Amino acid sequence: MSAAPRARGVPRRVAFVSNSASGEYTGRLRWVEPLRARGFDVSFVLPEGDGAYVQKFQASGIEVFQYSMDRSSQSLSGDVASIRDLVRLFRAEHFDILHSFGHKANFCMGVAAMRLRSPMAFLHVTGLGSPFVPGGGAARKLQRTFLRAYYRIASRKLSGVFFQNRDDEVDLGLRAGARIFFGGSTGVDLDQLDPATLDPAMLGALRRDLGIEGRVVLTYVGRLLKDKGIPELLAAATELHRNDPRVVLLIVGTPDPGNRNSIDPLSIPNARDGFVRLLGRRDDIREILALTDIFVNPSSYREGVPRTNLEALAMGRPVVTTNGPGCRDTVVEGETGFLVPPHDSRALESALRKLLESDDLRARFGAAARADARRKFSVEAAVDRVASVYQHALSRP
Repeated sequence: MSAAPRARGVPRRVAFVSNSASGEYTGRLRWVEPLRARGFDVSFVLPEGDGAYVQKFQASGIEVFQYSMDRSSQSLSGDVASIRDLVRLFRAEHFDILHSFGHKANFCMGVAAMRLRSPMAFLHVTGLGSPFVPGGGAARKLQRTFLRAYYRIASRKLSGVFFQNRDDEVDLGLRAGARIFFGGSTGVDLDQLDPATLDPAMLGALRRDLGIEGRVVLTYVGRLLKDKGIPELLAAATELHRNDPRVVLLIVGTPDPGNRNSIDPLSIPNARDGFVRLLGRRDDIREILALTDIFVNPSSYREGVPRTNLEALAMGRPVVTTNGPGCRDTVVEGETGFLVPPHDSRALESALRKLLESDDLRARFGAAARADARRKFSVEAAVDRVASVYQHALSRP
């Protein structure tokens, strides 16, 4: 597939190919308007079965295509069907630029692009994920070996590979000749994520609805996975609550049935006596963050740059997270939050306790968090980095 010539002023067509409709909706949907302003028209290529999110995209006036994908399958037979669907789509639509996100989509889109000899195809590593978490036995080792081999080939055959942090690039071990770009975070909308814009009466009603009046609120937002540090979080929060009954933990998120590390909500202790609140999937994350005293993300998962951390920082909340790839790129130690070792509930408890015991420290960290997010993590900065790569690639013969 070759890019069709474009008359001056006609937008270049970009296809964002992803593993997850919900992830694109909460993340890169915000890239659409800034990219349009830079001369790019974005369509999304999403897995079948995510109809609710497809309708949300379409309601925003965005073109959506769907393809078959089984995220939980480890079999190449399922990937063959995905690749076939993508080849047909790319032949029919003649996109100027293909850009995929997540290992599964990176593999399927990359193979389809290589089959079609597409000149403009970028892979985006949004985090190395569970295959690169230590342990896991032979299965994870095999996944790591496969991914390293694939990205080494694709980084030479395609237009390039975007990374969100340098740890991931080092751990994949790409060799000479690889085309590598650092896109940083997905970025967050700092105007929307501004606590000053929220109605105090509405926040008061939400506080009453959640039953957290007079409480000190810890909040986690993410999938219910062991690799996300849920066991360590529960252990730390239990000790904090034992010493201070005001402490309450809000867990916003759902299990991931296709992931072997998924946690059944019914197995979480203390969720019925009011200390741990399982809120499931929510559309009012901004409002919940506004009611949060400390945001906590104890992930040992190989994150890219976790957007939930950035959203909390933008809302002026101190963040306690792990000193691991991706997470450590979000927090300035001792200024906007604390970094703790993965899998260490005692270190997590200690860091949270420092913030729980000092209203002044929480306020100081929160103000610094908002300022740091404005400097580093805006959507505009993220789009500038990606668009400059597109423009440079398109300018070459």
